[in-house]
Amino acid sequence: PHNAGLTSTWNYKGLELQVFGVLSTGNFIYNNARLNLENSQYTSSGFARNGLNAWTTPGQITNFPTLDELTEGNTTRFLESGDFFRLRNVQLAYSLPKSVIQKLKLQGFRVFVQGQNLYTKFKFQGWDPEVSSVVDSDGTNASVSGAQYPTMKRVTFGFNVTF
Repeated sequence: PHNAGLTSTWNYKGLELQVFGVLSTGNFIYNNARLNLENSQYTSSGFARNGLNAWTTPGQITNFPTLDELTEGNTTRFLESGDFFRLRNVQLAYSLPKSVIQKLKLQGFRVFVQGQNLYTKFKFQGWDPEVSSVVDSDGTNASVSGAQYPTMKRVTFGFNVTF
């Protein structure tokens, strides 16, 4: 797996824009939630729409097995790409000019809006490709998604006043 981060700051006439993004490639996630949703034996927990493409007749081309078979966990069918790009933090700020600050008898005044986790690009068939790693019984690392909630998006407004 490869991970990278990029941060950049731009300033122009009292405006400041800061951007921080992260990229992760080469990861694989075992989608345990998909295992449960696509298992015809678990009808009490709902069923995935792609089950409508299940194999029914000889010669049919589909990536979904027959509904008569019990879907077991020891398959790579639920192993998916965990690659993603996430816009982790964006902040736009404006600092008042020194001439205005001096009239207000302040040392500084800055107003800002900040967004966290505003955008995530991924192909994983779950809510969030950023899952924690677990250690299997054989000592290898594997990422497993159990339908955890996605990372929260946050928007914060604020100001800094220096007296």
